[in-house]
Amino acid sequence: MGALLSFRTKIVLLMLVTTLLVMIVGGLGIDRMTQRTLLDQNERYAQQVAASTAAEIGDRFSQVAAFPQTLSALAETAGTLPDRRLAWYNVTIPALFKAAPPEILSLTTFFVPDFIAGRQYAKVWYVRDHTGQVVPVTINIPGEIGYDKSQPLYDYFKQEWYTAPLKAQGLVWSEPYYDAGGANVNMVTASIPAFSHGTLAGVATADVEIDTINTFINTIKPTEHSYALLISRAGTFIANPRQPELVLSSTISTTAERLQSSDLADLGSRMLSATSGFRHLRDPFSNLDSIAAYHPIGQTGWSMVIIIPEADLLRPLNQLRLALLEIGFLAMSALALLGWLGTSRLLRPFTVLYEGVQRFSNDHSALQLGIKHDNELGHLAAAFEQMSARIASSYTHLEHEVSARTADLRQSLAERDRQASELAEALAEVRQKEQEVLDLSVPIVPLLDDTLVVPIIGVLSTERAISFLQTLLAAVEARQARVVIMDITGLALIDERIADLLLQAASAVRLLGAELIMVG
Repeated sequence: MGALLSFRTKIVLLMLVTTLLVMIVGGLGIDRMTQRTLLDQNERYAQQVAASTAAEIGDRFSQVAAFPQTLSALAETAGTLPDRRLAWYNVTIPALFKAAPPEILSLTTFFVPDFIAGRQYAKVWYVRDHTGQVVPVTINIPGEIGYDKSQPLYDYFKQEWYTAPLKAQGLVWSEPYYDAGGANVNMVTASIPAFSHGTLAGVATADVEIDTINTFINTIKPTEHSYALLISRAGTFIANPRQPELVLSSTISTTAERLQSSDLADLGSRMLSATSGFRHLRDPFSNLDSIAAYHPIGQTGWSMVIIIPEADLLRPLNQLRLALLEIGFLAMSALALLGWLGTSRLLRPFTVLYEGVQRFSNDHSALQLGIKHDNELGHLAAAFEQMSARIASSYTHLEHEVSARTADLRQSLAERDRQASELAEALAEVRQKEQEVLDLSVPIVPLLDDTLVVPIIGVLSTERAISFLQTLLAAVEARQARVVIMDITGLALIDERIADLLLQAASAVRLLGAELIMVG
């Protein structure tokens, strides 16, 4: 059964390995296609998000810019009397502020010299405090309540937000800055020249706090770990959720140089060119492979980029991979179970055949396997049944023949044993007769206590001579004889051989201390 189980296991393993290879090859191909498709879709999605977000930011800043533009347009309705203008602005700006969006921190108009009667410096500045109330702002300029000559002058004529719109003769967004002596916050300003009855009145502005911009930028998260950067026309960071300390203190170019990031340098160059686009990069702030979709923001001249880690984009693919692995595991388990059950059913006839072979090897009886399949397996079983029947018949005949021959052999062996026994008995009797003849042909007769008489009769063969010599020496020693008389009268033949034997007998007797005397 071990071999069948091994064969069954091999079949199941072959099915599993083949299926696994197909799943791996197909899965890798599908995975690459899905990954590429997913990245392409996410690239387009990121660009759409960047474009829509930039448009939303642009719309918000357009709404902000609309208020200084409105204020500039309303300047035409101000009175022509210089002493009445300040009062008009103090009524108009707070009223206009009530309709301002929450992004606007303050609304102002800074006047040219003498637009307000007799004043070199003059302004109307209202700010929204932390409670939401609109309150006036006091700065250190001549004509203001609390003006102190010993304190730094808030010389707005030298501020970039004041000079730039006059030079451009239109709306200008400033670079981010800290408004020391004024609002005392980090902010950006939308400013535009204001004219009253064809005469330059000053510059109307709307300020937006950088923290407000950062709060909004921080909400831009298309994926869990994505974020947005906002830079000014000069490349200064306006919003950087990954490293807030860089806001207003560093540009994207200097940061790329400090971090030795060619990807960030290239991205900054593209953003400063006021173009939109997309690129892959190694994010220097998170050290992750990411995609960056950048887009300019309308009239501000700023640019925004959304950076999304590729891992976030591929998360659905990873979830799909996990689901496919689970499905694959279940499918492989089901396939293994079905394969095992299927091969068990398929190999059942082989098991029956194997068990039949085992029985046949033990009792050599004809087999009836009961396999009636009309296929090669059924033909094999029928052939084996026929073969086992013929072998069983031959084995029975062989057993009978072997039994008969074994009986004949046993009878032959018994007859041979009987003959051998009779032959042994006859041989023993012959030897006994020979010994009796030998004793009679060479008798040893004691004549006196120390004298022996040995008459030799007949033919003395070599065998008789040796036996005679042994018997003689034994008698001499036993009786301690001193004289041995050997009578050779009856000896039929004396030749050289017999003479040597007699001499040997004489020498041997002398060695025992006796004297041999031959007579006859």
